[in-house]
Amino acid sequence: MKTLNEAIKKAMDFLALRDHSRSELRLKLSRSEFSPEDIEAALDHSEASGWLLPPQALSEKVAEELHRKKKSHDYIAHYLQQKELPPVARDTERELEKALSALGGRFSPLSNPSTVDKKQIMVFLQNRGFDEDTIQIVIQKDHDPAKG
Repeated sequence: MKTLNEAIKKAMDFLALRDHSRSELRLKLSRSEFSPEDIEAALDHSEASGWLLPPQALSEKVAEELHRKKKSHDYIAHYLQQKELPPVARDTERELEKALSALGGRFSPLSNPSTVDKKQIMVFLQNRGFDEDTIQIVIQKDHDPAKG
């Protein structure tokens, strides 16, 4: 069985690579030969040392990284749930921007609605986790002759 100091060092190694949630770090440490007590003590030490971000701060940081990668809010919410992190608020305007950006790269140019089927757009955005309201706004915007 490995020691508490080794568990702390291993936790520090994981956190040096990227931020982890407490539950994610617990899972990674449990794959080594550490006792459950040493794992919890290493997690407590990591938290007390300020190595672990508070859950809400980590959620916001992770969500921002995923927003930059044009991931939908539903994708982000599912990802955070898997990491046992609290949810973040939905930003409807940002969702619309991401959906339009994703669409622009795939269905360019959109200026000619006859070349792109609304169903193709809907399926494309659904597969990327965008909600129905956002998809309907995008479809209306991209097929509206008065759009700007």
